Amino acid sequence: MSSTGENKKPINLIFGIVFLVLGVILFLIPGKIAPVCMPMQDGGFMKCHWMGESVKAIGAVIAVYGAVFILFRKSAAATGIALSNIALGVLAFLMPVNIIGTCKMPSMHCNLHTKPAIFLVAGLYIIVSLICVFVNAGGLKQEKSVSSGNTEESR
Repeated sequence: MSSTGENKKPINLIFGIVFLVLGVILFLIPGKIAPVCMPMQDGGFMKCHWMGESVKAIGAVIAVYGAVFILFRKSAAATGIALSNIALGVLAFLMPVNIIGTCKMPSMHCNLHTKPAIFLVAGLYIIVSLICVFVNAGGLKQEKSVSSGNTEESR
């Protein structure tokens, strides 16, 4: 393994831990940290419940990606996972707004607490993922030039 790949491991360990923690937090928001609205009197659920379930699923995937990221910290794998993380963060961000939405009344718990919490965590996740992509993309360029330089020397 090149020295560039070795240098990326400590920072990628930090990125992986941050991804894992943000995924767990996102998973916990709709049910524990900032719960969505309670079921209706007839036992049915409002649409914010289903938005919350979707956000939980996204949070679980993000947490799993964080664990995988910790295990595979080489620059190429890290860049690929970070790119997919951006898409997951955007998906989580759009879930309470466009994809499923929340209750219509602005005074409902899901609009006052759940939605802003999801925006905060998903926004942080997107920003950290973008930083990770840029940090690891530089390492990929260095690795490519080092490997192509080795190829020319061996000829």
